[in-house]
Parts: sequence; structure tokens; C-alpha cells
Amino acid sequence: MKALLLLFFTVVAIESRRRRFPHSSLYASTSNSEMTYTWKEYKFETRLDNFDFTNLNTFNIRYLVNMDSYSTGGPIFFYTGNEGQIEEFANATGLMWDLAGTFKAAVVLAEHRYYGDSQPYGDYDKSYASADTLAYLSSEQALADYAALLTWLKNGEKDPKKPVSFSADTKVIAFGGSYGGMLSAWFRMKYPHVVDGAYASSAPVLYFNNAPGVEWGGFDMITTETFAKSGCDNDVIKKSWEAVKNLTQTEEGQKFLNDLFNVDQKSLVNSPDDADALNDYIREGIEYMAMTDYSYPSDFLKPMPASPVKYACDKYLKAGSGLTEDKAIVTAMAGITSVYFNYNNFNPNYTVCFKDGCDDAGGLVDDRSERHTVLQECTEIVMTMCAEGGNNDFFWNECAIDPITMMKQGCPVWFQSQKWKEGMLGVNAISTEYGYSWNGVTNVILTNGELDPWRAGGVQKGDNARRLFATSITNSAHHFDLRQPNTCDPSNVAWIRYQAVQAMWCFIDSSKCTNDLDILDNKPSIMPTDISNCKDIVGGYPWGQNSTPAISTFAALFVFIAYALNM
Repeated sequence: MKALLLLFFTVVAIESRRRRFPHSSLYASTSNSEMTYTWKEYKFETRLDNFDFTNLNTFNIRYLVNMDSYSTGGPIFFYTGNEGQIEEFANATGLMWDLAGTFKAAVVLAEHRYYGDSQPYGDYDKSYASADTLAYLSSEQALADYAALLTWLKNGEKDPKKPVSFSADTKVIAFGGSYGGMLSAWFRMKYPHVVDGAYASSAPVLYFNNAPGVEWGGFDMITTETFAKSGCDNDVIKKSWEAVKNLTQTEEGQKFLNDLFNVDQKSLVNSPDDADALNDYIREGIEYMAMTDYSYPSDFLKPMPASPVKYACDKYLKAGSGLTEDKAIVTAMAGITSVYFNYNNFNPNYTVCFKDGCDDAGGLVDDRSERHTVLQECTEIVMTMCAEGGNNDFFWNECAIDPITMMKQGCPVWFQSQKWKEGMLGVNAISTEYGYSWNGVTNVILTNGELDPWRAGGVQKGDNARRLFATSITNSAHHFDLRQPNTCDPSNVAWIRYQAVQAMWCFIDSSKCTNDLDILDNKPSIMPTDISNCKDIVGGYPWGQNSTPAISTFAALFVFIAYALNM
């Protein structure tokens, strides 16, 4: 029995350390508008194993096509689908759609194998049945699918199965955010003859074993910084985890927590052993709020207000609050997490559920996509991350056992029915397949949001001479710059997008290339002051860059100081 209990607590601990890339489980709009994008859906027959020519088995992956803006000679904007239904990413990458008209581009989005309806063995249950059937789930296989699809579309041959044909010299720009951003960057790296350039946003391509300059606790350090920047009392947040544990020690405290959080009957706090699971729930809300800290109201994961972290801090836990009593501290934390999980009581029937048998509280992915994402973490995408606590972040220290050891303990539990074995953990798979140096890579844009915890694993320095552009974007969250331009964007985001467009022209047409490109975040970042009527900007390129007089350094500094004083 003791061994089983130790295993249970080990799995709980590992689960709390995992970070999932945020994407909606619904086909949500890109911001607070009712704007929708349209496409036609097709299927492409790809090999089950792109690297074994004796294996002749095939299956279909889905892809979406929109030709509304395309003119002969224009490029293909290609989205490298990540972990979920391809429609999710189609609706969250508004910039790609918006710029299609400027570039006269075709828009093509491909679904990642094993996600959505692109199941190698026909359906989810069969594809997920064993380690053998899951053997072909990897970024390497997915990129080969994408290369084969584009090569087929660009061979110029007429084919009744082919919705459209492009000439062989058609330029291709890959787009992707989060894991999709990793794929788009790697796509250019591995298939430069297929992809002429890539725009990778919030792509933590370095958050892997022994990557130089990347710390295990970077993700949680940035989460903590985002809350501090937004005016939260981080000292109180740091105390909250122990406050929850203290309250679970008594029946009176347990009832207080169940009432305060409106805990579901199947997930009631009824012993001190439940403290860790409740703290993980609170932490999930904090981390995903930081990732999606957009400057306008959004419903990407959950309906949230503009700048939700600042909203939560202002309303529930301003810096210097000085809260010391356990109940007061946890009450503030319940308020903060409610901004993420159930803002303005958008779901009056919402109950907090955080134990086994509950759906994913964060609303990130359906159970099937989640399981496949975890499998990739247990094979190829082995990220080395954990909270350090102390001076690093306001969470608890969970790095006493290193992340790789914890994965070796957790993966055989998660994938017991698939008979996972330790040798399946590709600790160095990414460093071997793609590497960390990026030397020699050209024509890639790598952006990271300053507020986004995933920035810790992003490329921090580029090389303009090779058109490898890397920058952190002030006041920007997870793949913010790939979303549809909006009237409530921070002022500097338009500059970054504008420069990215100039870079893409260099990738596509040297006659339209500006050699003195500068994608550094070197413009003032002025936040919107009126968020009552945020609207998407459709077809607005260059978003005022050519028509708005430049703001003087002094004026910009004055505006920034005025904003800071009002925070």
C-alpha cells in the first residue's frame, strides 16, 4: 500500500510540472469579434512512415485551403498544424489571413498526424491502442507529411484529387504559433528547398535538455514577473500555497475551501492530501492567464477581460496588500483564478473540479489531444522545466528531482496500457534532430511575448545578416503578434508585424527586399487606454506605419510614464 501511495503522489507531482501549450478546444474567434475565416477541406494521402520505404501503408491527413486572395505567381502561406484540430489554429492566426491579400497568397493549413481527424489507423482508439500504433507520432514525421503535401501541390500536374495546382517555383512561407511555431522554424531548417521562410511565434525551440542559457525554472520565473509587472502582491501569492495546506488540516477549513471555490461534489476537499491538487488548480489558472494576457477582451481559452492579469491583481490582490490570514489570502487567490476560469460568472453552473475523473480545468484540449500531447512529451518533446520557488518564482520548489527523472517515473504510469518503456524517452531527440545553435539557418522570424512564460525557451538572439530575426515583444503574450490586428493592440506590436512583413518580402522577392531590416522591439509600447470598443483591423496593413507621424522619444517617454503612474 505504501508503494502505491508513493506512486500516486509521484504522478500528482509530475502532473503539476507539465506545461501545455495553450490553444482553444473550440473553434474560437481570434479576439472579441465575430469575424470568421473560410476554407475548403481536403485530404492528402501520406505515408505511415515517411522514412521506411519498405512500409507501404498510408493514411490521410486533413488540410484546409483558401484561394480568395491568390493570384498567379503569389506565394503559399502554409500553417504547420500543431496539437489539435486544424480549425483551432486557423481561427487563431488572423495575421496570416489578413496579409494574404497584400501578398496575393494562397492560404493552406495542414493538420498534424494523430490530432483532429488525421488518425493513421482510422480512428482515435485504434491509433492510440499501443506503443506500436503510436510509433509514428513525432514532429519529424509531421514535417515530412507537410513537405510531401507541398511538393505534391507544387508539381504543376493536374490531378482530380488535387484542389489546386501551383508551379514548382511557388514561394512558401510557413507560419506557426507555440508548438506550431516550433514546427514552422524546424520546417525551414530541415526543408529549405520546400519552405522559403518561416514566421514562428512563441516557439520554445530551446526548452530541452542541456540547451545553453535555458534554466529549468525560466517558465515560472516569467510567470512571476508578469504578475509583478501587473501590480500583484507576489509575496502573498507565494504564501498562498501554504495557506491552502493549513486550511485543509481541519474540517472547518475544508468546508471553507469547498464553499469558497464552489468545489464540485466529486472533487471535494476532505483531507490534507487534497491540498496539492487544489494548489495545482490555482496554479493552472495563474500560468494560463499569464500566457494569454492579451490587451483586449478575448475568448481564446476562456472568456477573459483585457489584460486579465492586471485586472485580477487590481481587483483582488494589489501590491502591498499585506494579507496575512490564511482565509484572506486564499480568498484573494480564489478571486484571481476566477478571472481565468469563470470571468463575470459566464458559466453560472461552473464548479471547480481538480481530482481524477475531472475534465481538464483549463479548457485547453480535449482528452484525446491531451493524451497525444503527453505522449510526445514522453518520447520526443521532452521539455526540462520545473518551478524552483525561492528567489526564482512564487511557486513551490519542485526541482529537487530533475525533470527527466520525473518523466521516467510518470510516463510508464500514464502509458501503462501502451506498455511505455524508459528507452522510449528521447531525452536528446530534439538536440540530435534539430540542434540548438541555429547556425546557418536563414529566413526565419522568431518572436516571443515578454509576458509569455514560454519566452524562456525561445531564441533570444538572431543574425540579421542571415535574415534570422529574433526578438521579445514588450507587452505581448503567447503568439500575440500572429493574431488578427486589433485597435487595442499595444503600439509596438504593429511595428513588429510591419517589420515582419518586410522580412517576408525578402524571403519571397529580392526586388522588394529592404536590406536594413530591424525587427528588434525598439519602439515605445503604449497600451490602449480605452478598451470599451476593441475591434479587429481587417485589411489594414501597414496599420498606420506609413501614415502616422513618428512619436518623438520625449513624447513617447512622457506617455509611458503617465501610463505607468496610472497602473
